Amino acid sequence: MSTSEINKGLTLAALLAGGMIAASGANAASATYVLNINNVFTAPGADDFVYVTVEDGTGLHADDIKFTVDANNSLFNTTPFEDTQSVYQTFENFGIQSFGFNIDVESGLNFASLAIEYPVGSTPSYDSWSDDSRNQNGYGRFDLVVRDGGSSRQDPLMFWITGVDGDTINTYSTASQNSSNTNYWFAAHVTDFNTGEYGYRDDTEGNECAEGADGCIYQLLTSAYFTGGDGEGGGPPAGVIPVPAAVWLFGSGLLGLVGVARRRKVS
Repeated sequence: MSTSEINKGLTLAALLAGGMIAASGANAASATYVLNINNVFTAPGADDFVYVTVEDGTGLHADDIKFTVDANNSLFNTTPFEDTQSVYQTFENFGIQSFGFNIDVESGLNFASLAIEYPVGSTPSYDSWSDDSRNQNGYGRFDLVVRDGGSSRQDPLMFWITGVDGDTINTYSTASQNSSNTNYWFAAHVTDFNTGEYGYRDDTEGNECAEGADGCIYQLLTSAYFTGGDGEGGGPPAGVIPVPAAVWLFGSGLLGLVGVARRRKVS
């Protein structure tokens, strides 16, 4: 094979690699996180109770960020409602009632026009859902918590972040604040299932309370907050399933070979 043919072959390969790299940037980047820590019971083997998938470029506009928060139905028993419930068996209004995440305010992006959009025409509807900044029961204060103000719990919960130019999935993977023990990227409140545990909870939002306090009742616990990922180390949360970087290494290697071949031809 002549030097000219080799150069043509390498150039074509480099163009293909460049296309792969460009496509990987243009197509949706995605990462899935596991929430396997909770505030009620000790799960055998730290079971993966909730999955959080964050995707880039899959929403109403090319730069939207999509969140899907999905309870693991292989663990939550979603058989029809019965009088006698086994542990983790769900009741009639099972679902995700709130979900907290954070914003990388040091990214230099403009978040003034950030908005949350929910699916339209879904059942149950998102009419009673809103967003604010609040604590997620011991897992820190989150910059944004999307939550149900009524009984329209979702499984899965889906929403899009719009109005922020240049954001990526990493923009919203940062630690919560003011936690008493450690900080986390995400926290989900899953409600209306049998935890198998009893404890003191207030009769409004189900938060822990002290015996004898107003509205504090000793009862079967039918909800739990789930979280995952330790924000103190600065790395990705535990349980993250990353997008492979092999395409970048492959592409940069081919581009390097083209450069070498061209220098040889000139000399």
